Amino acid sequence: FSQKKGERPRIVLINDADAAGIGEARQGAGKKYRRVLYLTISTGIGGARIINGAIDPQAQHFEPGHFTLIPRGRKCGCGRRGCFEAYGSGTGFYKTYGVRAEDCKDQKIWNEYAKMVGQGIINATKNAPPDIIVIGGGVSQVGNRGSHPPVGRIMGGRDSVLAVINGFGRSLTLPISK
Repeated sequence: FSQKKGERPRIVLINDADAAGIGEARQGAGKKYRRVLYLTISTGIGGARIINGAIDPQAQHFEPGHFTLIPRGRKCGCGRRGCFEAYGSGTGFYKTYGVRAEDCKDQKIWNEYAKMVGQGIINATKNAPPDIIVIGGGVSQVGNRGSHPPVGRIMGGRDSVLAVINGFGRSLTLPISK
């Protein structure tokens, strides 16, 4: 934000995922890319579609956590059934596997979870394919403890997209290939 002397500061209210997405697009892992998809996987799932460093005007209310992942599935906090957030978030992880993500050491669980998250990410990219996907949030950090980050294993077939897990210098860049 810039301010001229004597001017009142400009105050902007913005969704946390939008703010993180703009930060990654302008200064972080997405700064060399025109179309950035930012996803945060934490207690819930949020996201932002950024074009040329600004929120995509056609994605002002982009809520990837509430895209349908499993038709007629588990009830989500939003009231709908089968949302990505009901399965892919930290809360969803616990409800699905009976263990908190940060305590899970079972590679089979992580593999299954990776497939769900991968499908959620694919759903989020269908209408507007990004040049890069930047993934942040607490669950994404936990998932990176293993030798293979979960998201990288399941995004095959999208050879033009990069996935960066935990941008801003704490990232692991994964070329997505067939």
